[in-house]
Amino acid sequence: MVDCHTAHIACRFNKLLQLVNKRNGEVMEENPKFIKSGQAAICELVPTKPMCVEAFSRYAPLGRFAVRDMRKTVAVGVIKIVRRKRADGSWIQSGGKADGTVSVADVVVDKRAAKVIHAQQGTETAAASAAAAAHQ
Repeated sequence: MVDCHTAHIACRFNKLLQLVNKRNGEVMEENPKFIKSGQAAICELVPTKPMCVEAFSRYAPLGRFAVRDMRKTVAVGVIKIVRRKRADGSWIQSGGKADGTVSVADVVVDKRAAKVIHAQQGTETAAASAAAAAHQ
């Protein structure tokens, strides 16, 4: 369960990207198999439902999160980059060096993550059409 601002949403650790040194931020290992207690890492998280977050560099209150297991905090961190899928299938990035850039859908996503993204698009489309119907 990931708690970010007021949201409490289940997320899946999709990839462990880098193991980093907590003192100076140096990359110690690329694509680690696991993380031990007390270590710092850069991970890719995929939420199970739509979630309102922002990169810490853009808006700090929506850029902090805590990972909880059985009501105990097991990890805390900041969001470095947020990637959002647009209606035309392209991706837009918030935060990081490529902030605000749009890229084609060249990201390879595993089957479970693809189902989550597809479900998110369906709920966003349904919410948008419901709002449009209510507006008319």
